This record gives sequence, C-alpha cells and structure tokens, in this order.
Amino acid sequence: MMDLSISQLEKLLEDQKSRVRDLNAKRKSLVEQISEVELEISNLTGRKKRRKRRTAGVSKGEIGNTRVRHREGKRLIDYIVDSLENSPATLDSLAEDVVDAGYKSRAKNLSGSIATAIYNHRREGNDDVQYNRDTKSYWV
Repeated sequence: MMDLSISQLEKLLEDQKSRVRDLNAKRKSLVEQISEVELEISNLTGRKKRRKRRTAGVSKGEIGNTRVRHREGKRLIDYIVDSLENSPATLDSLAEDVVDAGYKSRAKNLSGSIATAIYNHRREGNDDVQYNRDTKSYWV
C-alpha cells in the first residue's frame, strides 16, 4: 500500500464520505422522480400501481409514508442493563422498568422485544447479562 500520512488518509476518508452523501441525495431525488412518473402513468392509464414497501437499494423512510422509528437517546439494551444493575428481574418486571425509565415502544409484546435484545446482546459477545433458569430472572 502507498505510504500516506494520517492527514492524507483522513482527507481520503472525508472525500469518500462526501461522495456517499452526494450519491444518497442523488438516489433520493431519482426515487422521487420515478414515483412522480409512475403516478403520471397510473393517472393516464387509469390503473393504480400497487406500491412496494421498499425498492431495492433504498432504505426505509425514503419512499412514501413508510414509518421509521427515529431513535433518540439510549438503546433498549442500555435500559435493560441499567435496570438489572439495581436487582435481578423477570422479563415482565424488566418491561415495566424500562418503560418507567423512559423507553418508548409501541411493541405489542415488549417482553419479547426485551428477550430478543438480550439474546442479540449476548450473541455480540457481551456476557454481562446472565439468566437464572430456576428463578427465571436476569441479572448483571
């Protein structure tokens, strides 16, 4: 590899990030243009085109009125770990604790979301959250 200084590498990285931002903006513009053309075609033909939830290569939220959760603040697992630092808890009591701590969720089954978050957290190599099969409770 070429011998580049740190400042040169930082410049290259910033150029790449800038290029990616420009391409994402261009993609968003093109998606909007395609949507307008499809709407015009459906108006002329009298057929309503069924809208796809996602178009290949386009993230959620860039097309139509799809719902996107805007994440602000801490992740669910952070609320879980904070709650478990106080005392061991079952899934149901964890669900109450994280909601009381300010976590906002529209999940129908928050306990299931918590179990999934703990599972994924442990899968990522974090073993700070433990489970006791006898008492069916988690602890840090």
